[in-house]
Amino acid sequence: MTRAVPGAAGAVLLAVALGGCPGEIDPSLLNMNTKQCGQSDADAIFNKYLCNQAACHGDGSMSAPAAGFKMAPSGWQSSLVGGQPVAGQGSMCMANGPYLDPGSNPATGLFMKKLTTSPGCGVRMPQVTSIGYLTSAEMTCVTQWATALTMAAGGGSSTDGGAK
Repeated sequence: MTRAVPGAAGAVLLAVALGGCPGEIDPSLLNMNTKQCGQSDADAIFNKYLCNQAACHGDGSMSAPAAGFKMAPSGWQSSLVGGQPVAGQGSMCMANGPYLDPGSNPATGLFMKKLTTSPGCGVRMPQVTSIGYLTSAEMTCVTQWATALTMAAGGGSSTDGGAK
């Protein structure tokens, strides 16, 4: 059998529960979703989906990288901004470059488009269907990382009406 808490005592308990503890909220907790993704974050995502492995876009040490696009060794990202698919490497997307458009904000280009449901040419990436495609959070992270690359390359244009 349960008993109701008497009126005054119940009111006090309710006030304590709703009032919470005195003090301040840690400001870092208010910005949990605003972390800027960098190279190590993007690398972790690409590693998860096996993008930079020998059978896909590796360094070419075991087999030619798919479509001639290498995601290894380190520093590969420097060829994304303004870089074009290489002729004769099996790419179905020769006329769809560059991989990243210099100065685009947010980042645009073949590399970004291939990660979406409408890749424009060829197939959506990554192709390891047993793992799936990038989550929304991973796509946001890759977009932040790629935008940092495109903006660092210059141009300063924006596809969002000039908002920075």
